[in-house]
Amino acid sequence: WLSVATLESNNGNFDRALDAIESANIAPQLREPIGSWMHTAERGLRTIGDLTNTSRYLASIHLAGQPTHSTVNILSTCLQQAQEDLRWRVACTEAGRRLEQDGSSLNSIQTGRSIQISMYQLEGKITLADEIEQRSKAEGNAFLRNASQLENNVLLEREAHFRTYIETYQNDGHRAAMDYLFAIVKDANERAEQTPCTTPDATTN
Repeated sequence: WLSVATLESNNGNFDRALDAIESANIAPQLREPIGSWMHTAERGLRTIGDLTNTSRYLASIHLAGQPTHSTVNILSTCLQQAQEDLRWRVACTEAGRRLEQDGSSLNSIQTGRSIQISMYQLEGKITLADEIEQRSKAEGNAFLRNASQLENNVLLEREAHFRTYIETYQNDGHRAAMDYLFAIVKDANERAEQTPCTTPDATTN
């Protein structure tokens, strides 16, 4: 439905775009084909011979997780149309809430938060806007801290981990998939810390 809304708004049919957004808001599920995009990106990156498995997997994750045209367009359309129209503000606020709650990628989730923040600011609900902004910053900082541990981690050289990541992403979303990778690295770090260091026995001549 968000793709339909994008098409209609691009054609200047804003009433139909609004109808599509409202339909998206009551749809039982919000679907984003992230998994198939990730497979496509990973296969394309295989043609670059000097990439390690880890670099290729992380690059495909990054490429597939970029904001979609639909979500970016909905944000700009909402900013344009909701200025003087209550129905648009209500629909866009709910669309933002659904993207935050049900979006597959972190970029979709963050776009949903941006939409909500903008709508609340238009309505003078600064406290609600600030709460969402703080939530967004906190999650973003936590993600960056954990993501920094993934680079150059030898465990991510294993294709099985990448495949499980994609399956988790498809079934449970970006947060759960990244938590899966973070857990792998955390477990490996804890095991390394628990492994006792051995030193040669002192000998005398």
